[in-house]
Amino acid sequence: VVVDPRRTETAEGADAHYFIRPGTDAYFLLAMIHTMFTEGLDRPGRLKAFTEGSAEVRRLAADWTPERAAPLTGIDPPAIRRVAREFAQAPSAVSYGRMGTCVQEFGAAAPWLADVVNVITGNLDRPGGAMFTTPAVDVRRVASLLGQSGSHGKWRSRVGGFAEVGGEFPVAAFAEEMETPGPGRIRGLVVHAGNPVLSLPNGGRIDRALGDLEFMVAVDLYLNETTRHADVILPTAFGFEHDTYALLTANAAVRNSARYGPKLMDAPEGVREDHWILTELTARLLARRGALGRAAAAAARAFDRRVGPRGMLRAGLRFGPHGKGLLGDGLTLGALERRPEGVDLGPLEPRMPKLLFTKDRRIHLAPPPMVADLARLEAREMVLRDVTT
Repeated sequence: VVVDPRRTETAEGADAHYFIRPGTDAYFLLAMIHTMFTEGLDRPGRLKAFTEGSAEVRRLAADWTPERAAPLTGIDPPAIRRVAREFAQAPSAVSYGRMGTCVQEFGAAAPWLADVVNVITGNLDRPGGAMFTTPAVDVRRVASLLGQSGSHGKWRSRVGGFAEVGGEFPVAAFAEEMETPGPGRIRGLVVHAGNPVLSLPNGGRIDRALGDLEFMVAVDLYLNETTRHADVILPTAFGFEHDTYALLTANAAVRNSARYGPKLMDAPEGVREDHWILTELTARLLARRGALGRAAAAAARAFDRRVGPRGMLRAGLRFGPHGKGLLGDGLTLGALERRPEGVDLGPLEPRMPKLLFTKDRRIHLAPPPMVADLARLEAREMVLRDVTT
């Protein structure tokens, strides 16, 4: 079943395609959740033992009947109920939303509610549902060990008061932080392999703000809509000129695997890789901070020279979930180099609750920021009803 305002390539092969009004996914999902709770179709199974907030979600969805959601979404009540029933009663199912649910006015509420559907029907962390990889280099575990297990609202942006999420601000704050005078205004910028003028909302505004910066450096191969504003462009080695390991995609794959690709050719003399450029920028900034800074700069350069990305990958593989550790048998960088086609590490397996990084190792189904955003969803309902009447 595809729910999309456009007849996509995926929709072409679907059993059913519902043309939803753009930006109303959250209403559709709330009506599905309402149906599941009122008809007793919520069966979280083993997830119930480490999930809290189900009662709160039931309360939040209590008034969101399919009849209420239908004029907002453009999908008839019988269709909403049918999708909810068939999903909940299927031997396995998954609620999957990506770009369409994220890049809209309710880009937090819609993905959250899609996950709620998976949890209350027991389709999270089980075969046929939404599962998690056990990658050869487990960046989630490494981040947790370094204390980077997620955060929200520890500080807020200077101008718009946006809450940080995982140490980052939403891109909606980007332009105004460059435009608005006052202490903390962004006057210098480093852009690494990015093109925010083209990829972020309101590119024209960002384009103008970048043109007003005091200094900008771009680490990039291309002169594009963003890097054209740079005072300095530091070009890097091309993709064929450095080794490759699919670190991020291995953490979001449909099967556990690992593959290492050695470089196909040497870079021209004087051309540097990204890691060298970033290390050198860091070291030169540190060196301006006295004796301790100079010592830290020397340490950063030594680490990059002696360990570098290859050494970090070697350690990540050896001490990862499939690695050999200090003495045992298991995956190593050498083993990957001998298998250029890659190594199959088996199907995805249930990982809950061990994989949870919340302090209490529980799924929080109704986090306060998401619950609070439903008030905005209700306010938007009034506008949509005015448009449809």
